[in-house]
Amino acid sequence: AVPLFIDGISAFAFSELHGDRLRTLVPGREVVHLTGEYSGSLEPPSPTPAPSQPHVVYAGRYIPEKRVLDLVPALAWARQRIPGLRVTLLGDGPDREAVIAAVSAAGLDDVVTAPGFVSSEEVDATFASASVVVQPSCREGYGMVVVESSARGVPVVVARADDNAAVELVDEGVNGFIADDVTPAQLG
Repeated sequence: AVPLFIDGISAFAFSELHGDRLRTLVPGREVVHLTGEYSGSLEPPSPTPAPSQPHVVYAGRYIPEKRVLDLVPALAWARQRIPGLRVTLLGDGPDREAVIAAVSAAGLDDVVTAPGFVSSEEVDATFASASVVVQPSCREGYGMVVVESSARGVPVVVARADDNAAVELVDEGVNGFIADDVTPAQLG
C-alpha cells in the first residue's frame, strides 16, 4: 500500500519516494509531502549513560519485507567483532519460527532475546538500553521505527532498497547509517 491520500485538489504522501512515484503516475498533480507523523515528545531526549553492553534492537513484524532473517547473519558477523553484543528482537509474524531457528543455527541463543510483541513501556525500556536500532526492511512507506529511535537519541541502521522510504529519515553519521545491502558485512 502506498501511503498517500488524494483529496479533490492535492495528493499527500509521507515520503518523497512515494510522492515522486505519484507525480510520475499522475503528471501535473500537486503532491504535498507530509512530515511530523510522530506523536511522541518533541523535547530532546535526556542524556543517558551508554549501555553497559552493546545492545542491538530490532522492532517490527517478522515478514519477508522486513528482512529479519537477513539480520541474523549480520548479527553473527557483528558478534564475532563485538564479543559482549546482545540483541533484542521485538515483534512477531509469520517468519518468527524461521528467525528463531536461524538464531539457534548461528549459535546466538545466549545473545538474542525475542519476546514478541511487548507493552509500550517495555518498548521504551528496550530502546533506552539500545546502542543501535537496526531496521533492514526492503519496503517502508515511512519508517516510524527510525523516527522513534531518533526521538530517543538512539542511532538507527537501515538498508538501502528501491521501496524503502525510511532511508529518507537517516542523516548519515548524525542519527544513523544506511547499509548499501543486507550482506553480513554491510548490515553488521
